[in-house]
Amino acid sequence: MVGSKGVINKQEFIKIITSALYSLGYDRTGALLEEESGIWLHSSAVNLFMQQVLDGKWDESLATLHDIDLSDETVVKSASFLILEQKFLELLKEGKVMAALGTLRNEIMPLSINVGRVHDLAACIISPPHCVVLELSSQNNATNSRSRFLEKLQILFPAAVMVPERRSSVWKKPDSFSNIIVCTGMDSGAEPASMVPYPKRGRGDDVNLQPLLGS
Repeated sequence: MVGSKGVINKQEFIKIITSALYSLGYDRTGALLEEESGIWLHSSAVNLFMQQVLDGKWDESLATLHDIDLSDETVVKSASFLILEQKFLELLKEGKVMAALGTLRNEIMPLSINVGRVHDLAACIISPPHCVVLELSSQNNATNSRSRFLEKLQILFPAAVMVPERRSSVWKKPDSFSNIIVCTGMDSGAEPASMVPYPKRGRGDDVNLQPLLGS
């Protein structure tokens, strides 16, 4: 822990600074901070995972996801859903309807979460224009689409594991460091503070969807 009261998570704090340095173009400074602190921005598994997502290697990225040190199974399940959803949408966009249906039935539905979203995906098969609702139509370039998707996916992960660009960008603002000063003055009895917002997640719906799309 760092701060005068020892309430700031040191690993998370250094990773956020390192991410900000890289995003600002200070690659050598960022690399030096990683080397001196011994705290790397991302593990080799995380780096591989992100590259596989950008390359559209969905099955490989799912396998690598389980190699990342994540104690929260909800994060793993939610990330798996988003990856499979992206796989489904890209298959559908390529005209591979049966492959997309197989992904929906055999991979997405067994997760038993986000029932409403599963209904939306099923509607895409029945009525392709429905994909406009899912914003698929605006993602014409695969590279740009996957980059945006990775940003969305990264939000699920704790900052200690993966620091998305949008989280680290808060430290580019002039008043950001005043927040650090405020944090260091917290009561010593407080729990270690997170330096970035972390999204709240609802409990997954476990409704059996098999009758919806068949076996």
